[in-house]
Amino acid sequence: MTTRYEFATPKGLFALQRRKDGMWVTMFENEALEPHKTPERAAHALSSGEGVTPSCGNTSSLGIPAELSAWRRVRAR
Repeated sequence: MTTRYEFATPKGLFALQRRKDGMWVTMFENEALEPHKTPERAAHALSSGEGVTPSCGNTSSLGIPAELSAWRRVRAR
């Protein structure tokens, strides 16, 4: 089991997925974007529109929170 954070927007579902190597990858739907050392850094990258732009476009105007407490934490296999 691994930890995953999810946040739904009008454009689709964003996620922060922990990989086996300990890095956290930002996701849009099933599209892997980029790895980060911490989930906090990954959330900030999506919130501010920094880094790789997903197929839906820039994420800075989607209301994605930088704080993990606003994301839904789920257990993934």
